[in-house]
Amino acid sequence: MFTGLLFGPIIATALLYSSVQLSSTLPRASSPLPAGWLIEPPAQLVNPQGQYTALEALVLSRYNLVDLATFCSTLLLFHVCASWWIEARYRKCAYTPEGERGSVPRSEGLRSRNYVLFTFGVSLGALCIRALLEEVGYGIWQRAWS
Repeated sequence: MFTGLLFGPIIATALLYSSVQLSSTLPRASSPLPAGWLIEPPAQLVNPQGQYTALEALVLSRYNLVDLATFCSTLLLFHVCASWWIEARYRKCAYTPEGERGSVPRSEGLRSRNYVLFTFGVSLGALCIRALLEEVGYGIWQRAWS
């Protein structure tokens, strides 16, 4: 579980760090492409102030990658904790046959309803957390959607 939670953000942060290091060592006018590059140059991204250079676009995309990786890890952690909590709650309340989960209803309709409610609840909670972080001025998860 820890590999799934930490591997994505660590790799994304390492990639961001390497691109920031590259951007600080290269002059602004130079290109990060290798000298023998035989493929067409990357497309120029347009922002309100003009065009991003290839290196600026790389750093911006890596910021978005870090935001996405930490967001996915947070959702995975929430899902695992919710599963542990619900399973522990049902384990105390009811007897379940061997090999079955007490928290999973046998009815397909009830199972689908619980899935939809959990999905909407987690999505709404994640959006509220993002809005709260934006209001407070904390920079996590702000670049990917702005």
